[in-house]
Amino acid sequence: SSGFGLQAHRLATRQGRSALSLAALLGMSVSPCDPAGPMVWDTFHNSKTGQQFTLQDAQVKDLPAVHQMVKDLAIYEKEEHQFTLPLEQFVRDSGLPGSGSTEPPRFQCLVAEQSPKDSPQAELVGFALYFFTYSTWEGRTMYLEDLYVKPEARVGGLGTRMMYLMAKIASVRGCCRLQWQCLDWNETALSFYYNKLKAEERVESNKSKWVNIWVKRDRIQEMAAEFDAGNGRQLKRLRPESSA
Repeated sequence: SSGFGLQAHRLATRQGRSALSLAALLGMSVSPCDPAGPMVWDTFHNSKTGQQFTLQDAQVKDLPAVHQMVKDLAIYEKEEHQFTLPLEQFVRDSGLPGSGSTEPPRFQCLVAEQSPKDSPQAELVGFALYFFTYSTWEGRTMYLEDLYVKPEARVGGLGTRMMYLMAKIASVRGCCRLQWQCLDWNETALSFYYNKLKAEERVESNKSKWVNIWVKRDRIQEMAAEFDAGNGRQLKRLRPESSA
């Protein structure tokens, strides 16, 4: 296919209205909603292998495979011990129809589905998981948490295609930047980002660099307890989680 060849069809009922609006902005052709299927963003033919790929929104049935690919990525990054997210929570946090959740989605997820030439059975071979954040300097931003393609599907540009689709969605959503992280030892990935995508390391105009800082679960609980002790009471009323 040439360009993005974007077509949106089989939109999920719950996401139909917003998906239709975004599809119109993207200049897609949209067929009537089919509650049985996901929104398809792009189709991609790998000229090197002859394989056909479909890039589409994840459904609940896809999440076990995505969850496994997250684990595979953690293993590749030599941080498997940090992968502690239960599948049940991952499904619930998706907020997708059938997830059992009444809360807003915590993330968005696209999957790459491969249609083998010699089998009618499609296989998920990649995913991109992202969400929107906000910069008080510039406005809305997209954060790409993970993008992963299985090793056997990496020949022919599928990962590149997925990155460009992320940029397209970020552009239409009015994002001032598309941001992600990369481990400093992953020179292959860094070379791809800098040379192929023309991405840049975040360095401010005065040459300052930002430092990633976090407080993990155990320390969060300790700080919360210290807060309660210092105030002599526990918080009785919290802002509803759905409005956070």
